[in-house]
Amino acid sequence: MKQIININSSALPSLNCFRRFWNKFVLNKRNDGCNYNDTEWGSAWHIFRQTLAQTQQETQAISLASTYFSKKMASGMLIRKGKDHLNVDYLMAVCLRYISTYGKEKSWGKYEILKSPVDNVTPLVEQTFSIKILESDYCIINLQGTIDELVLHPVGYLVIGDDKTSSKWDIKGHLKSYELRPQLRFYRLALQLLSEQEGGDWYKELLTRRVGARINGVYLKPEVSKVVFEQSDVYFFSDEELNMLRNQLMDLACKINNRLKFDSDNLDENNNQGFIPPPDGILNSTCASCYCEYQNMCNKPEAVYRSMLNNMKTTEYNPLEFRKLD
Repeated sequence: MKQIININSSALPSLNCFRRFWNKFVLNKRNDGCNYNDTEWGSAWHIFRQTLAQTQQETQAISLASTYFSKKMASGMLIRKGKDHLNVDYLMAVCLRYISTYGKEKSWGKYEILKSPVDNVTPLVEQTFSIKILESDYCIINLQGTIDELVLHPVGYLVIGDDKTSSKWDIKGHLKSYELRPQLRFYRLALQLLSEQEGGDWYKELLTRRVGARINGVYLKPEVSKVVFEQSDVYFFSDEELNMLRNQLMDLACKINNRLKFDSDNLDENNNQGFIPPPDGILNSTCASCYCEYQNMCNKPEAVYRSMLNNMKTTEYNPLEFRKLD
């Protein structure tokens, strides 16, 4: 059976240690996930914004977001230190503050959300995509993600909008950092790849306009009155930058496929038990500077490492299932 490997923009930072990337996104080995209140609060915010755009009904939008968050709380959510204010009441209050500031009809009070080409009615919010970039005898590799919104800027170009909730307070620095992070250019490349697929004429027409991308930031303080809504500049990526990203992703896909092919062809020959990438994170200090779920394994002998890895839960990484209401 071919292995299905889904890669989204959130997977790419793990490439600073290929062992971590391989374990998490190729082998799908991970500990049982924990729900943290700041992560699920951000997901609830996305549900609020999506529902508001689709219905323009503030009561329904707030209700669906609150229901999602309440269910996550009931399932055993962990509260991050210093973030106990991120609860249902706070969520409802921030949603109401957004509506009182920007209204219900346009994104951030001034941007028309594009409509679906299918019915010319449904707003293009929370649009998922899955783009196959490689298929072999061993695997299928997809680029996946969700574009939060696609809007028309008043001056005529299009903007991919991505919502972020954060407690960071270097707001300008945080927003600026996304110019060189993979996510926005990943989404912009996705539009290009969709335009090249069969049935991609609508995307081709879309890309006759200039298309940029920006962050819609919500900066959270315990006092709702001090919450800051701020957007980044609109970032435009050149054809050269997009082609570079395309080539990098194809190189990654080929690297994964070649390793899977080698393992398939040689498994159990000379006691080969499967590829273990070198711990790049030790070489470049990633292990010492950030959290990694495999951190307590990489200093163990190979036999112990393999045993610990095999005992971890295997769960398919499927970005298209994120934030779904039960």
